[in-house]
Amino acid sequence: MGRNVTITVDAEKRLGKQDHLWRWIGYDECNYSYIPEGIELLQKFAALGDAPYYVRTHFMFCTGNCHGTYKFGSTNIYWENEKGEAVYDFTYYDKIIDAFLKTGNKPFVELGFMPKALADTNYLTPVSGNWDSYNQYKETGWTCPPKDYDKWHDFIKAVVTHLTERYGAEEVKSWYFELWNEPDIFYWHGTAAEYCKLYDYTEHAVHEALPEARLSGPAVTGIFQGSQSQKFLRFFLMHCKEGANYYTQEKGTRLDFITFHVKGGGFPFEMHAPKAVPSVESLVHQVKLGLDVITELGYQDREVILSEADPDGWAAGGVYDNANMIFRNTEYYATYVASAYDKIDRLSARYGMKVRPLAWAFLFPGERCFEGTRTFTTQGIDKAVFNLFKIYGGLGGGKALLTKRRRGSGRLSGTAVFHPRQWRNLYRRRGRNRCIRLCCKGKKRGDSDSIIQPSQ
Repeated sequence: MGRNVTITVDAEKRLGKQDHLWRWIGYDECNYSYIPEGIELLQKFAALGDAPYYVRTHFMFCTGNCHGTYKFGSTNIYWENEKGEAVYDFTYYDKIIDAFLKTGNKPFVELGFMPKALADTNYLTPVSGNWDSYNQYKETGWTCPPKDYDKWHDFIKAVVTHLTERYGAEEVKSWYFELWNEPDIFYWHGTAAEYCKLYDYTEHAVHEALPEARLSGPAVTGIFQGSQSQKFLRFFLMHCKEGANYYTQEKGTRLDFITFHVKGGGFPFEMHAPKAVPSVESLVHQVKLGLDVITELGYQDREVILSEADPDGWAAGGVYDNANMIFRNTEYYATYVASAYDKIDRLSARYGMKVRPLAWAFLFPGERCFEGTRTFTTQGIDKAVFNLFKIYGGLGGGKALLTKRRRGSGRLSGTAVFHPRQWRNLYRRRGRNRCIRLCCKGKKRGDSDSIIQPSQ
């Protein structure tokens, strides 16, 4: 039996501005940025109608062979000579930043992780020999606090000074800087207080080099009631608000915007996993709890970037690791993102705050076609989720009133947005709706309503 849905857009009732809150993406493997496949995908984002997109990557300070592999990357930006003096090499770091800018995008600069020569190995089990030392570094060494906070300060100042000299202060002022990633879990071997110390030294160095730069933290994991991430976020914000600054010894620390992460679920390696799907409701609830903490501490005037906002947590995993990853190859991934982003947009309006989600997805060169990894393309083929971003890129800047009427089961939500030359509509449906009628009030004479008949 058919179930009908009627969507009505009233083009005469404008509801304000539509923020293009989706223009943020990111991925672990920083060295993928400048390989041909990475350049091609970055160019696709830059070609969207609302470009530039901001691009965040991990491992930008790490030590290694500067060749991208799953869940690791390196630039060798920092090392020390035989006298223990710092030496900076920006060769590969510049290749990554250049890839963002030359394709027409913008950097979202993650300041991390710890270079091998600067890592405090007292946080690790003692090892001997170059092989054991490097293997330990790749496993956990990059998560250590610095052995010398003054050297870290000088390093960060040198990085921001270099970027300003190479690209110009006006350009770098338009970027975002963020300290570390998920310091509430295994990405950081130190304590919450030690992260605050790292932030204080970083903040002073960044703004000494470029006072107008935008810097954030703490990029914690999803916020749940009573969780470690919630406690960490509150501890960090309280420190910035009224704590003793570890560098200046004065009260408080400058915080330009705030970051934390949200995920709708998690699918670990499991060969015969039971059927499961990620939850939009859980992701949105984490956003709300995070905004509650930010409001509680009086930072509701700050921009919030959800610097990883995704259906699940393991980007590099695929259908051969857990069969539930199959959703990433289908329209489900796209509709999940659309539904979650719509609810985040509504929360943003409700709290009176700017909240922007960042999609942690990119590509994996050499993977099997439709591997099920969290990517926008597979072997050069655009997946459904990237087609959603194509739709986003074509949206205008004003909202129109949208109402829904349905018969039968199923839920539907949507957003109607004005375009300079036409109105556009983005909708998502759940359930078994068989026919969608799209009506627009206030359209030009001769225009007809639309009937959308999904495949059976």
